[in-house]
Amino acid sequence: METVTYLMSNYGLEIIIGTYSFLALLFILLIIQMVKTSKLKKRYNLMFKGEKVQNVEEMLLMHKIEVDKVINTHADIKSNISNMQKALTTAYSKSSIYRYDAFSGLSGKLSFVYVLLDSTNSGLILNGIYSSEGHYLYIKDVVNGKTEKELSKEERLTLDKVMNTNN
Repeated sequence: METVTYLMSNYGLEIIIGTYSFLALLFILLIIQMVKTSKLKKRYNLMFKGEKVQNVEEMLLMHKIEVDKVINTHADIKSNISNMQKALTTAYSKSSIYRYDAFSGLSGKLSFVYVLLDSTNSGLILNGIYSSEGHYLYIKDVVNGKTEKELSKEERLTLDKVMNTNN
């Protein structure tokens, strides 16, 4: 007890100043922690705004389920696109029409050659020939850019034009 009395009488002011300094430091740290806690609470409220869950674990589980659904949907979309691309290889994607006069006595370019090809240059050639007696339509198959039947110059010109198209 004597030691405490001696310290208080000789160093009382220093002890009081030290104690108040320590309390001031603790008060400053308390204010800093309150500001940080307030910011954290705002971020927490923002993170859970509109959510039906109230903890991070439930929210992560819910988002994992949603991500799995998105991954499955993405896989389905990729599969559909792949199927469409396969189907497009056999679809007619290149065409051209050439109009001409089949006979020297007729004018107006009422005869035509119409070529339809897919990406492998397979398809058909339609040749519509107009004459004074009537209109006749002929069709020729094209496989890989070749035909079994001989082509007229108009058919050959139109076929070459379509095959050189980059569609």
